[in-house]
Amino acid sequence: MRYLGLRVLRVIALVASGVAVCAAPASASGSSATRASAYRVRVVSNCRNAHYKPKTFIVSCGDGGIVLTGLRWHHWTHHYAFAVGTSQVRTCQPDCATGGTRAYAVHFKLTRPGLCSARGDQEFQRFTIFYPRRHPSGVRRFSGSPGAAPCG
Repeated sequence: MRYLGLRVLRVIALVASGVAVCAAPASASGSSATRASAYRVRVVSNCRNAHYKPKTFIVSCGDGGIVLTGLRWHHWTHHYAFAVGTSQVRTCQPDCATGGTRAYAVHFKLTRPGLCSARGDQEFQRFTIFYPRRHPSGVRRFSGSPGAAPCG
């Protein structure tokens, strides 16, 4: 009987130490997951703040003449990101203040990740917009730098 009691205590001790060992990596992986999310590459999507996988992206910060909406991200890595969505372009007819918008399907790519010293984030520094079907007059593809806020 005494042998059985020691054996049960030994099993309880092993199980308890196993729980402690298993709990330690779980909490460590939680902190590394938090750390990993802190190092995600972001993009300035609203002309001021950097975001991860934004649903909208303001292309022309001055007047909001082109806004990408409904972005669905197919790839987002440390090297590039790719989404499809809709480009809402101001028609400026009869003028830009009162004119409507026209929607176009769009492919959207982010490239050139780099450290933004102004915000301390890794951010994509370049975007390319490609209109696969209908497109605004004279524009099939164009590139630029995201946001009005300087990154440097």
